[in-house]
Amino acid sequence: MLRPVAQGMTLVEMMVGLAIISCLLLVGMPSFSQWIQDLQIRGAAESVQSALLLARSEAIRRNRPVRLRLNDAGGLVEWEVGCVTVAADCPTGIARRSRNEGGRNARMAAGAMANADSLASPLAPGSGLPASLDFNGLGAVIGTAPGRIEISHAALGSARRLVLLIGGGGLIRLCNPALARNASLQGCA
Repeated sequence: MLRPVAQGMTLVEMMVGLAIISCLLLVGMPSFSQWIQDLQIRGAAESVQSALLLARSEAIRRNRPVRLRLNDAGGLVEWEVGCVTVAADCPTGIARRSRNEGGRNARMAAGAMANADSLASPLAPGSGLPASLDFNGLGAVIGTAPGRIEISHAALGSARRLVLLIGGGGLIRLCNPALARNASLQGCA
């Protein structure tokens, strides 16, 4: 006579499985939290890059000066794109991003771009803000404007720092100052 086969697992097998899973989680958790912080920094940097590109393209499309305002003096990522001179076909508010839309850890700062060596030292979060950049109908930057905008973490120095470089002709580049330009296309210097 055949005996029925027991289906399931014993308590010992379940405890061994839970121990293995908890060990894997403990090993992977620091890199996972670092990954989340890097994603927040990348998302904030891409948001500011999109705002810069939008302001430049709207200036070209409308053939009028368009301004990007970085509003938050504390460094939270908040921006607004609008026309410098308001008209019926050029409103004061084209697009905006509130500081409540993104993560609370990403902070930005704006400053002048003296040379490639100046990227080695990070800007303090919130420095140079509020700031604005105006683009003319050809897409070039009007007047004096920040040559770089940095996005970093509010408290973690180990998190990635990304830099947006803005050229006088209106060209915008997102790069990582920790990487050398000759070693990686994502590098700054």
